[in-house]
Amino acid sequence: MCRDAKKVEQGLSEGNSNDGEAMDKAPEMNDRLSQTGVQRAWWWRGLADMGLAFGLLTRIPLPQFDVGKPVALERAVWVFPIVGAVVGGVGAIGFELVRVLGLSEVVACVVALLLMVLISGGLHEDGLADFWDGIGGGSDRETRLRIMRDSRIGSYGVMALGFVLVLQGALLFSLAGPEGAWPMWAVIISVACVSRAALLLPMGLLLPARATGLGAGVAGASGGLMVLGFFISAFLVVGLLGFIGALLVFLGAFILSGVVCLMAQRYLGGQTGDVLGACASMSMVGSLAALAVGASFLVPMSGAHP
Repeated sequence: MCRDAKKVEQGLSEGNSNDGEAMDKAPEMNDRLSQTGVQRAWWWRGLADMGLAFGLLTRIPLPQFDVGKPVALERAVWVFPIVGAVVGGVGAIGFELVRVLGLSEVVACVVALLLMVLISGGLHEDGLADFWDGIGGGSDRETRLRIMRDSRIGSYGVMALGFVLVLQGALLFSLAGPEGAWPMWAVIISVACVSRAALLLPMGLLLPARATGLGAGVAGASGGLMVLGFFISAFLVVGLLGFIGALLVFLGAFILSGVVCLMAQRYLGGQTGDVLGACASMSMVGSLAALAVGASFLVPMSGAHP
């Protein structure tokens, strides 16, 4: 994963002095919050979850609300699809601006993907590369996990990252054009939203492969919060693409992220932060591929009935 996420994972696994002090002060802080009534305010907790989720998954600087950060990470998982929608919104704006400037749709697709990678700090792409480095380069579980911890990228990671980015760009371009089945801005926001919702799949299905790390830090998320995250993503995507488009997006995303989960269970014994990143990147490929296949049927049908 990227540098900031590695710091988060290192902090969760090793514990630094600041986190230790925060944990020591947690009872005192909770008492103070109880006295002010802030601890009971659901909206304040929601703002805290948003601040933590955006801080983890993007480069967007949001304030961190003082409600006990060491125990808040697993509570913030319901915000992940919202983060994805915002990231997709940035990519959609870039896509439409390039179109307005009169440049080709190939350039617009590249700019959209570039902006989404930049605003997320390359977090999921780094996890994808580490995942495939571990799967391809390790002969046993412990070796694979050790390779995934290495900050250097290997040949398997380079190939996987290159193929996935090219596929994302090519599939996005295949959906562009005046006769597209869905508006491109809606497609970009939807696939980005669902790719972050796909992070919840390994959290709910797999145990952590390590006792420490980012994967273990979110493993305690409640089923109710994950269901809330899926509901939010479904609400947003149905509103943007309609029922058929949303069905295609979720189907493609969860097929490929399900494959990643199966591989993680078989070769790693569970999920890690890199597995989550791989799910996000692969699920975007699945969503775009499903939309491209669906559009090949929907566009001729709409043309036959003016």
